[in-house]
Amino acid sequence: MLGKSVWTSMVFGLSLALSPLGALQTGDAAETLSVDWLEGRSVPLLLNRADKKLPREKDLRVIVFFGTYTPLSQQMMPTLMEMQKRYRDQGLLIGAVSPEPAEKVEPFLKAFPNVNFSVGVDRDGEGTVKYLGPRPILPKVFIVDNCDEILWDGEVEELPDVLESIFDQTYSRDTQKKIAPLLLELDPALRTGRLGEIENLTDRILKEAPGNGQALRARLFSYESNGQVEAGWKFLTARRNEFPKERKLYFMQLDMALRYRQFSGDLVPVVRSFLLNFPDRSGEINSIAWTLLNGGDFNSDAISAARLCIEALKPLLDRPDIDALTATRILTSQALYQYRIGNVPLALELQKQAADRGVDTSEAEAVNRFAAFYQAIEDLRQ
Repeated sequence: MLGKSVWTSMVFGLSLALSPLGALQTGDAAETLSVDWLEGRSVPLLLNRADKKLPREKDLRVIVFFGTYTPLSQQMMPTLMEMQKRYRDQGLLIGAVSPEPAEKVEPFLKAFPNVNFSVGVDRDGEGTVKYLGPRPILPKVFIVDNCDEILWDGEVEELPDVLESIFDQTYSRDTQKKIAPLLLELDPALRTGRLGEIENLTDRILKEAPGNGQALRARLFSYESNGQVEAGWKFLTARRNEFPKERKLYFMQLDMALRYRQFSGDLVPVVRSFLLNFPDRSGEINSIAWTLLNGGDFNSDAISAARLCIEALKPLLDRPDIDALTATRILTSQALYQYRIGNVPLALELQKQAADRGVDTSEAEAVNRFAAFYQAIEDLRQ
């Protein structure tokens, strides 16, 4: 909500939903599925094209297996809607499939009236087993190319970055094929807490793919679950220094600094480094500001770090080409910042400006609710 989706997708996916043995992975042929579609049009999971010479990244299909009972499946919906909207004109189709019966999925969908992708149920449950193996961990994503080969498999949290790399032609299918078996081996190592094996596997994965989110989260999870928080922080710092263009590392460090007070003094330098390396990532900068203002226990370090983001985004509001939704989100974060530092009148003014942008989305209600809240505070203050 209002800029948190990117932060969530980068950081909070600590499910470590790695594929069990027997599951399909990158490079395998996609399997057919018998799906009863409840929402949206039917997604052709297999194209069965005779012509294999077309660009393989054209007409991609994203298959997301999910369970209504998992918090991550609920959190994934805004991300999937954003991805479908962003890449629809490039031929992307998203189909979310649940192994649960329709009577379980239909109430789940009522919470998402604006869903813009297809949602269905696995008719006989066999398709889920084909893709995920006998012990599925949900949610799980597969991207299928137009030759019906699995181009990528992984977590929903990774999907925005993977799609971006595919469409800007920086994605490496060969690299993903190399690390897919290693990611499979991580699952039993994590379940049994074998730290040496986790370290070895993640080192091998990160050697091939320095920004692989599953490996980074697995490594950090192993440190934290064994009380080695300082070691986890040093690991992320060393990785960020070596790979300053890997955005996930910044988000993971910011998350740690919000959860462990001993690292809060590093919030400002981490944010400053992010702004230096990614000045054009306005959505993520706003996401950082929003999360710092909501999750920083209102300590001075979090407020100071958020201020850096707020100041970096101000020039965007003067640009004539800024879209209404982006402006609304930036103004809402600016209003929250002013409220946190005690300037309620300015918070109210900025929030009214956000409301005046007239965004016709599910966020409009939240924007107006914030305006009403600041107005109530200002009335009490008067």
